[in-house]
Amino acid sequence: MSNKTCVLDIGHGGRDPGSIGLKTQEKNNNLTLGLKVGKILQQHGVTVNYTRTTDKDFCNGSFDVNEDLANRIAIAKQYNPDVFISFHNNAFNKLAKGNECHCFKFGGNDEKLSRSIQKNIVKDLSMMIDRKVKASNFYVLRLFDKTNTDACLVEYGFIDSEENVILENMDIASIAISKGILEHLGITYKEGVVNKMADVATKVDKDVYLSVRVLESKADEVIKQIIKLGYATKRLELA
Repeated sequence: MSNKTCVLDIGHGGRDPGSIGLKTQEKNNNLTLGLKVGKILQQHGVTVNYTRTTDKDFCNGSFDVNEDLANRIAIAKQYNPDVFISFHNNAFNKLAKGNECHCFKFGGNDEKLSRSIQKNIVKDLSMMIDRKVKASNFYVLRLFDKTNTDACLVEYGFIDSEENVILENMDIASIAISKGILEHLGITYKEGVVNKMADVATKVDKDVYLSVRVLESKADEVIKQIIKLGYATKRLELA
């Protein structure tokens, strides 16, 4: 067992499907890929936590992307991970193809992590276009700037132009991404460790909204515990 920790952020979910292909929705592809990567990392002794493992978003009431992202990062940060990886599919009017990794800015460990993942993706998925590493001001990357967590957002293929390629190569992609993460963490990938999650199915788990009434003096601690469990919260003052 290593002492390395990782948070895998499964992009979109619940009422936010992400980009949509002919057969699948991005949120489900992200979940399948993220769970596969998580299992491989665990097989190499990495402690893995997820922002979600079911089909859910992180909003109370109506969906709001800013609330969703803020609650995701609150969940991730409480683990103080060595690395943070956010999984996505790309889309662009059926006009583009390929894989790319994003870091917040060039010239640091975020870039090194992103290049390590991209290098392995390019090597193992040579049939897909290399769209390189890009510096991007994404919310989920920006909030890890100047922290001890190295962050990368992976855009695995374009769901609107190469959906079949994405689906057919999910296992290869999960191994390639895992290799890149492990290399960055200084852990040798064990050839022969087989990813046996080809049968991973996306579990649809409907949201249930709960109302909890607590003493004002206990409210902050209860909220912290709820966030730690991976759920969004909203505080309302009683008249």
